Amino acid sequence: MKQNRGGQLKDSSMLTLSEVHLTNLMLQQLDRHCQSSAQQVCELLAKQSQLMQERNVLSVEMQNLRVEIPNMRHEPLST
Repeated sequence: MKQNRGGQLKDSSMLTLSEVHLTNLMLQQLDRHCQSSAQQVCELLAKQSQLMQERNVLSVEMQNLRVEIPNMRHEPLST
């Protein structure tokens, strides 16, 4: 046991009210930061998914054009 400034005995394992309050504030700040980071990750994953879908659509379109263009070269011009 230690004596605090007022001369009262204090158990060294006990936190003061201000230490508990400060710890709570730090935990709340950390929680907000984690929630914000998780939200950003979710938004990035959604954007990645959207871009992958667009890429797949463009790949299909490119493949169709690769097939279509050589066929167009051999077709007679219509008048």
